[in-house]
Amino acid sequence: MRLATTLVVTSCELSSSRSERLDRAPMRSSRPVLRAHRGEVGLAAIGRHAGTQDGCRVVQRGMKRSELLPPVWLVAGFVLVAVFGMALCGPRPQPSRGEGWRLLWQARDIGSAEDLPDLRAQVATSPDELATWWRVSHNEGELPDVDFESEIALGFATGHGGNCPIILADVVFDQEGRKVYADFARKTRQMGCNDDFNPIAFVVAVERTSLPDAPFKVQLNEDADSQEWNRAGILNVITDLREPGSTADDSEMRYGGS
Repeated sequence: MRLATTLVVTSCELSSSRSERLDRAPMRSSRPVLRAHRGEVGLAAIGRHAGTQDGCRVVQRGMKRSELLPPVWLVAGFVLVAVFGMALCGPRPQPSRGEGWRLLWQARDIGSAEDLPDLRAQVATSPDELATWWRVSHNEGELPDVDFESEIALGFATGHGGNCPIILADVVFDQEGRKVYADFARKTRQMGCNDDFNPIAFVVAVERTSLPDAPFKVQLNEDADSQEWNRAGILNVITDLREPGSTADDSEMRYGGS
């Protein structure tokens, strides 16, 4: 049996005199009844008052099935929300560059290496220093190219919980505060992280023209100076590294907060 594309809604209108009399009648609950017959589907509403059959005027109104379906724009809206929701809940990608910096490489599971120690910010102003970091990172292949006339290299060695990997979202150059710091972000958006420590280091090349005037600090995050566990990893640079080709040795850099 084929059902038609319309619905017939049956309702009942009471005269005013009947309505007043029924207002004083006892109430009983009822439910809609769906009945199917040739060519149409009828929805008959049973009156909520006892004995409402008399005095009722039956009213029928045809409804197209399209009136019962959600509009196309509403369906499309739900689809868009679902798509964007999945994108937002997906893992964040690691940026390859940002304003004034570019990622050279990242090293995982390097332990507390002497040349890339945990919870430290570091500066390399020569190819030899960068090559040492490359060897510590257990990387093979050709050393990434850095133009030390116009760039220097920074290393940010930190750690994360095993189920909460991180990315280097940005490198921030705070000219007024005279500091350069890493902006880390969780790669995934899950709540709660394990308390195990998994070391990771990010090595970036930065443009000398983006550096603050000397003296300045290189640190793991914006508030490292107020965090006991990160304060010792702040590198204070005395030399003006904005000058093309300038270098800094251990006598011109020291660790510790203000």
